Amino acid sequence: SLASADYAPDKRDDAIMLEQAIKKLAPDERRATYLKYYVDMTVREIAAEMKISKSAADRLIKRAEDNLKINLSAGRNNV
Repeated sequence: SLASADYAPDKRDDAIMLEQAIKKLAPDERRATYLKYYVDMTVREIAAEMKISKSAADRLIKRAEDNLKINLSAGRNNV
């Protein structure tokens, strides 16, 4: 079954795949992702830190999230 140990995703593998997916992001996408998810900044704070408008920060974060999903899906398909 899918619940057996043979099919359970390994957390270490997931961490490696996430790290690889983040490395594939453009530098500004990587920075915005870091500020949002690791530093826990708001979009307004990210915009101020990156010296861009709030709407530009929103778009940047959305693009980074979309690209992460694509990169992670590609990584899972290659396993």
